[in-house]
Amino acid sequence: MSSNELADEAVAAGAAWLDLEVANWVDLVNLAYLNMSNPEDCVYGQVFGLVAAFSHFDPQDSTIWDQEHGFNCGLDFGYEELEEAWTELIQARRSATR
Repeated sequence: MSSNELADEAVAAGAAWLDLEVANWVDLVNLAYLNMSNPEDCVYGQVFGLVAAFSHFDPQDSTIWDQEHGFNCGLDFGYEELEEAWTELIQARRSATR
């Protein structure tokens, strides 16, 4: 599997989790400011806020969960692939609702 495919898979898992947590999360993300390497401007930071981005997860357990859900880069994909995957998913969802 390519790094883009792995990022797409992780982002799909993150989107599914967000769907359960925040019904309108897609509308809360400003793609013009999306920067997955910045806790304030990443998807999680934009949806839940900067304080939540730093405090929501237990640091002992969060790294793998974050990567598996497309909120942080991993060994198999970087921030660039995550930003591309999140952007494509959000744009597709926004297009589907219009």
